[in-house]
Amino acid sequence: MDNVRQYFNQKLDGIYTRSEIGILYRRCMQQVCKIPYSECYFHKDTDFDEKEAIQLKSMADRLSKSEPIDYVLGECEFLGLKFRLDERVLIPRPETQELADLIITRWHSAASPSVLDLCCGSGCLSVSLCCKLNQARVTAVDVSDAALQVAEENAALNHTRVEFIKADLLNVDADFLCGRQFDVVCCNPPYVRECEKIDMQANVLDYEPHLALFVTDDDPLIFYRAAAKLLCSHLAANGAAYFEINRYLAPQTAAVFTTSGFKAQIVKDLSAADRFVIVSR
Repeated sequence: MDNVRQYFNQKLDGIYTRSEIGILYRRCMQQVCKIPYSECYFHKDTDFDEKEAIQLKSMADRLSKSEPIDYVLGECEFLGLKFRLDERVLIPRPETQELADLIITRWHSAASPSVLDLCCGSGCLSVSLCCKLNQARVTAVDVSDAALQVAEENAALNHTRVEFIKADLLNVDADFLCGRQFDVVCCNPPYVRECEKIDMQANVLDYEPHLALFVTDDDPLIFYRAAAKLLCSHLAANGAAYFEINRYLAPQTAAVFTTSGFKAQIVKDLSAADRFVIVSR
């Protein structure tokens, strides 16, 4: 049996640093061998059976083609919860966890808040908020059948009840929410401009769904304008809406909502980038 660790080093050399390779190796080992991450440091190649070694080498092969580790593992952690992932949905970013934290901090003591998650993707926001808020009533919307299927799987995985609706935010029927109003609206829509592709890594461009990532250069705020229109009818009087945004377009994004008669506050993420807009009446 070939040395599995050596196989990882050879396959991933020049793609990742030696430290990064070690982290990827241990994360794969953790899943394949069903052992805590801390114990992976002490695992020897002689401890692998043939099936485990083959599976680990297959993971190294996928990683060598720049496939994201979360897709290779088929899962990720978000706010302490496990979410299944594949190429049908975006991989949740740390910034999106920050967005969820903003909502939880503000609404954790509210009794049974109504929540609307637009462009829900994997369901990381809607499912997490259903778990973390007190008896939250959560509705999640996405245009993609494939994404909704993943989100429904994640709701079941985390034992939550989320109402999922297929709808296109850019072309929604006036009655698709049946006149309901929501205390909390959250949205992480496509916001990366086509011109920004040049700065993106292959593991994003080659694997993650472009439908959930990109907007045209000539109309990059299209989803925020659609959301502002929806808020006029569906944001409760004392409610708030939380948006993840393109850090290069923060003032313009906030202006979309102020022009529609809302208050809009730009909030920085942990790296001091303008990353969120909080909207209220």
